[in-house]
Order: sequence, then structure tokens, then C-alpha cells
Amino acid sequence: HDPDRSSIRHIEMPPLTISGDIDALMQFVRENRIDVVVVTFPYEAQERIHQLVMKLRVLPVRIHICSGPISYELDKSEVVDLGGIPMLQIVDRPLEKGGWLVKAVEDILVASLALVLTAPLLLLIAVAIKLESPGPVLFVQARGGFNGRTFRMYKFRSMRDLRDPQGNLLPDVQRLTRFGKFLRASSLDELPELFNVLK
Repeated sequence: HDPDRSSIRHIEMPPLTISGDIDALMQFVRENRIDVVVVTFPYEAQERIHQLVMKLRVLPVRIHICSGPISYELDKSEVVDLGGIPMLQIVDRPLEKGGWLVKAVEDILVASLALVLTAPLLLLIAVAIKLESPGPVLFVQARGGFNGRTFRMYKFRSMRDLRDPQGNLLPDVQRLTRFGKFLRASSLDELPELFNVLK
């Protein structure tokens, strides 16, 4: 059933309880130790299922579909058995059974090596940014990450701080520096994100 539709949200379905909409479900998953979310619809409702799965896939859970023969344009799916019922597993739970430790070690080693190898380049870019325009070398911004968690994104600054008489920032195209344009075109402005990998 679709808890986002108000016409059925308050229907009693013993022994089941309808507790809220999809946002409430996502909050519940984040606050509790949930392993699997099962989406169940008639197979004709493919577009609705697609929308729900795309919203739910940011959660650190497995997502199963119990919905008949559906073709999906998402991740590779496999048929799994859940309580004797065959379902499509659309999204797997990330990094289980020690996989997180392997991934953490790999990330630290690769990011550390990359930072050591690119250190001279990082220094040259930082100097070039300071020479072209005043201001910080890094652009730092809060971004939304996996499972709704925010993180601080680091990039090399590619724009200058130019404002109109009212104090409003001018459009990006006017603030982009010549060296900043090169950094963006070459994606070198993203090198500081290696620090995020270490963090």
C-alpha cells in the first residue's frame, strides 16, 4: 500500500499499522536498526515504484520489491527469498560483513598515496590561486551525503568575491577567474576532495 496517499493512510489493516508517509519511513529507518525495506505494489505501478526506490536508495538498507514481473533501470537486481516469497533485491545494504573495514583501509591508503604524489601540484595550484585573486585557497561548502548526513566539501577556489553595490554576489560567469576556468575544465579543482576521503 502507498502510505503517501492520504486516502488510505488512516485505514486500519490489522495486524498491520500505517504509521505515516515515505518521509516518516525514512526517518524511522535512520533512527532504528532496520535491515530490509520491502516495497510492494501491483506491477502496473512501475513509475510509482521507480520514484519510491530512487527516494529510498539513500538509506543504508536492502531494498526488496515484491511486485511481480518488473523490468528495472536501476542497479543490477537479483531474486532473493524473503520468508518464502521471491522478491527482487534492487539495492543491497552497503559494506556488510567486514567490507567496511576493507574499504576504509583501501580509502586511507589510496588517498594518502595520492596526496603524497600530488603534493607539489597542490602547492603550485594554491600559489597560483593566491597570485590571481585575494581570498582563501579552498572553497568549503556543506553538502548532503549518504543517508542524509552532511559533510564539508573541499575544492580549490575558482571564483573571486565580486559584489554589486547592494552587496549581492555577481553571477558566477563574472566571478570565475582565468585560472579557475582552467581548474574546472581539467577537474583539478576537485583534488582537495582527497582530504574528505581521509576524513
